[in-house]
Amino acid sequence: MKRDAVEMMFQSRTSLGEEIPALQQKEIGGSLTLYIEVENVQELYARLKESVTIVQDMHKTFYGAQEFAIQDCNGFVLAFAETA
Repeated sequence: MKRDAVEMMFQSRTSLGEEIPALQQKEIGGSLTLYIEVENVQELYARLKESVTIVQDMHKTFYGAQEFAIQDCNGFVLAFAETA
């Protein structure tokens, strides 16, 4: 879904659970996953990987982005991506 400069992607629970297995056991409710586009995602991954909980390693998505996901201190999943 896109309007002007704001874009949102909706994903089914099954699809998201296949991509990020850590979310399969989460109850539906007040959970949140933030998808954040950044420049130089490889550098960010290298800087963070030893100091955070990685829930999805760096990979190339079916839509061409390079991305990885972490779990923050409150249990929320933050996905960082860079599009080609």
